[in-house]
Amino acid sequence: MTNHDRIKRAFDALSPKRAFIPRPAPSPRPRLAAALCAGALLAGMTAAYAADVCGIQEKLTVWILGRPVEAVMERMDGGYALMDDSGQIVMTGSGVVIEPNGVQRPMKAGEMAEFFQDSTGVVEKEDGSIWFYWQDNEVDITHLFSDRGTARVDIPGRRLIRRFTVHREADGTYSVGMTWAEPGD
Repeated sequence: MTNHDRIKRAFDALSPKRAFIPRPAPSPRPRLAAALCAGALLAGMTAAYAADVCGIQEKLTVWILGRPVEAVMERMDGGYALMDDSGQIVMTGSGVVIEPNGVQRPMKAGEMAEFFQDSTGVVEKEDGSIWFYWQDNEVDITHLFSDRGTARVDIPGRRLIRRFTVHREADGTYSVGMTWAEPGD
């Protein structure tokens, strides 16, 4: 006999003096809930994007092809979409974060906004030139490609260099990787 069975057997003999009707847990006080929401809203205003009260939509400035664009970020189909003023989707994305304890969770709006703001772009123009874009940086990489279809773009920062590696895939698309490098590497 397990402990569960012993405890059940001991308490089955007891009967309550009156009918027991479980009640749902009391909800927090409306004023406390409003104060917490206001505090969260004020804390959110210090971030690089502005969230609406429900947290469904954020407005932020992102760099798209070397130019800052005011865009609205909305939650859609398990991810997020960026739309310009005309309502056209200019970028989409989703992702997960693995916490230190190993638990996976969807990216929050602020994390996704950082991802969008740090995104790169590679564009082939009509004249055949290939351009790399990251934030306000615009680099013609047409002649930087090696025989293996890889180009390296170094963008200096305050202390370190952001080293982007652009690889031309077999299907004509481009993949971009980023590492940090010391000046002089």
